[in-house]
Amino acid sequence: MKNVTVKINLYSYNELSGIAKKKAFIQHYQFLRDFPEKYEDENGEMKFVDISEWDVNEILEYVEESIMINDYLFYENGELANTLTYINENGRKDKTELWIGGKVVSILEEGKNEEE
Repeated sequence: MKNVTVKINLYSYNELSGIAKKKAFIQHYQFLRDFPEKYEDENGEMKFVDISEWDVNEILEYVEESIMINDYLFYENGELANTLTYINENGRKDKTELWIGGKVVSILEEGKNEEE
């Protein structure tokens, strides 16, 4: 067995470089296209969001808003990190965990230690 200590940097969407941001955008666009959200229309019928008919600006706004609302974290290359964020009873972010290599690792905010 080898024990390895690794520091992993995770980035918000807006912290990514241009190429990485484009990769993150395309992957999330494909996800939203392949697994569309449901909504209830004015007649009470369940419908799926169909972004195939939208113009470029509508798609850009929708995809980026979805990324921001979900507070996704990415690796430097734009790949989505497998994270889970817990929300406390006040609706605030409590903690975020990274799932990597079959292990769950708590993510610490820059400048904070594990006791905080």
